[in-house]
Amino acid sequence: MQSIVIVGSGPVGSFMAVLCRMLQFEVTVFEKREKFTRNINLKLESSLFEETMEVLSRLNLKSRFFTLFYGHLKEQKDRILIKDFEERFTTEAKALGVKYITKEVLGISELYEDSEYSESLILDCSGRNSKLRSSVFGPDEYNIVSVPLQNAMYINFKAKVSGDLSLYQVMKYVPNVKLTEVVFGKQQDSNGFCSVTIPVFITKQLAGQFDRECPNINRKPINPFSSENIVSDRIFFPVSSLVGNLMMDGCQIDMESVSVKKIVISCGYAKGRSRYKLVCLGDSAAHLAFFKSLNLGLKHTLELFIILSRFSEGTQAIPSNDDVVEYFKRCFPHLNPIRAYRTSARNVFLVVTKVIWYGCYSFNYTNKSAERLTYVTGVYEDQVYEMLVKHNERLSRWSDALSDFEAKREGDIQREIQSNQTKNIAYEFTSTFIDLNGLSVIKISEVFKAIKGQHALLKKDFDFLLKCFKTRRDVLKAYKISADNNDTFIHVVLALLNQLPTARERGFHSLMDICTKNNVSSEENITLINSAIYRSSFPKCIKGALIARSFSSGIFEYSCIRSNFVLSLIKNELYGIKKLDPEPIPLSPEPLYLDWVLVEKESLLTD
Repeated sequence: MQSIVIVGSGPVGSFMAVLCRMLQFEVTVFEKREKFTRNINLKLESSLFEETMEVLSRLNLKSRFFTLFYGHLKEQKDRILIKDFEERFTTEAKALGVKYITKEVLGISELYEDSEYSESLILDCSGRNSKLRSSVFGPDEYNIVSVPLQNAMYINFKAKVSGDLSLYQVMKYVPNVKLTEVVFGKQQDSNGFCSVTIPVFITKQLAGQFDRECPNINRKPINPFSSENIVSDRIFFPVSSLVGNLMMDGCQIDMESVSVKKIVISCGYAKGRSRYKLVCLGDSAAHLAFFKSLNLGLKHTLELFIILSRFSEGTQAIPSNDDVVEYFKRCFPHLNPIRAYRTSARNVFLVVTKVIWYGCYSFNYTNKSAERLTYVTGVYEDQVYEMLVKHNERLSRWSDALSDFEAKREGDIQREIQSNQTKNIAYEFTSTFIDLNGLSVIKISEVFKAIKGQHALLKKDFDFLLKCFKTRRDVLKAYKISADNNDTFIHVVLALLNQLPTARERGFHSLMDICTKNNVSSEENITLINSAIYRSSFPKCIKGALIARSFSSGIFEYSCIRSNFVLSLIKNELYGIKKLDPEPIPLSPEPLYLDWVLVEKESLLTD
């Protein structure tokens, strides 16, 4: 095996191209795209790249590239854009001498008919809809096993995000939803807004509600905040809770850009995915939800690389036989290793142990894995050499190595599917408990994540968020005008202000007077509203009493925090009507736990 052909230069393909070239294989990559354009933010497992560096070191291969990439990944908190990953690894592969051809490979015959690649190992990294895989193992309808895992909804919108977020507290009081990772686009518009996606697992109950109310939601996403998409509270409540929670954390959201769709997340894997000179990797072999398959695909790619290293020529193993015995003794002192033999495979040793009888282990120094070759009862000393001969024969056969690789990969895929199914069952149970009890005593794992926002919300608070958003929607429906109409905006502001008890919101009287002025134009009213919010006593009001609450009370029982949300909604409306972007309302960096009597005594809510 002297050459390798890689079809597809995505994350898995480009990763493998760099590794294989470091083993001095002749590597050719076929890629149909001329440019990498996917701006999706990935969450990678940096430990995989730490392990990669250790593997390369044990193979006596030096790579400054992986050291720099690992450092960059840690700086970015294990996140990276797909196109950034692809560009970095493709550039490194080309620098190492990998040959790139811009062409889409539609079938295996295209490669076998070319004498240059007829004897090459072909690695299919062309994705879940691989035509190369179908040409070898048949149509996907017969080869792909699809296992439904969970229902989910995607909430997409434009937002300006600042500071820490506390979205995971939604899990404590809002049934039927389970957050995954929030995805923020890195590209911002001229106003500082970026694309935000919130993928949310939902229960069967909520999924059924979507199917009944919005049967075409997969093809036609809805905006629940629009007057054109009136949905029930069962759907509107979780969506408004998430969006409203972001507003309480200081985010500014373009309400007209909100788009919600419901999907069924499934795991698909190919029954046929390897055949002597062809191996499918990444999504071509198995695809899971929310890029889980990418981390799993990269893990399997590294494992295949370790197998390929056994068949490569190059620098001999670093450790001596005595070094291997010493290492084995540290890891498995009870086995009493007495000697080690090199095998025909690079960095693989046969370790002989002696307790009562002799035992034989295959030890791969590259990944420091050990496999027992003898039964528990052991063998006689004169049988050790026979074991070494048989093991050498097995190590020299690529078919045996590929069979072992597939057996382990199959186990990984099935465990991942089982894990997701188990999590889904636990999630359905916990969500039912929240629904019946009104709050979660059973803490869901996400609640413990170290993500802190500015406000801690309770069930009553999410109810108030829903009430405000429904009020806004009702006004839009009543006037049958878009939210960016000046007159509609003023009616929305007035309706939101009416949600506040006037006895405590004395600072809002002037704002309500502005909304009811009939002797000025709507444009002038908007200017006055903007000035009242950002230049009056409201900032001082909110700064003076961020959180004034008892243990069991919702924050919206206290005027300043309730006012904060109403003001946040009005700010969003201002952005929609005039694209205004004044300075944000100043907030204290730490919550102030004040008694309401003290707040009133200090006259924090005066005009």
